[in-house]
Amino acid sequence: MYSKEIFVPEYLKATKQICQKLVEDQSASNLKALREPLLKLLINGVPSDVIILNMVKELCAMSSSEESKRQYIHWASFYDNRVQNGSKALFHMEALIARFMYIASENKNY
Repeated sequence: MYSKEIFVPEYLKATKQICQKLVEDQSASNLKALREPLLKLLINGVPSDVIILNMVKELCAMSSSEESKRQYIHWASFYDNRVQNGSKALFHMEALIARFMYIASENKNY
């Protein structure tokens, strides 16, 4: 018969890669490196709230700590509000990634 492959949109793959990289390395150089894929997502028309939602889903799936999951959800909501009310989505999204890096560094149970 036919082999059925599940199609995964590129923005979901990119979001998953961003999350994996931010969990692996919480350095300033990595934050700078993650700016490019994030900018590509925004330029290609992926709404910031969709990016944030998928990042939270991915990070919560990776984490085993209930406290870190709660923090991911809290800060995603905080920065989503900032993105919606601000003028430069990229700056707020970068701040969110930096916050996620901080949470990941505090809770090293991946």
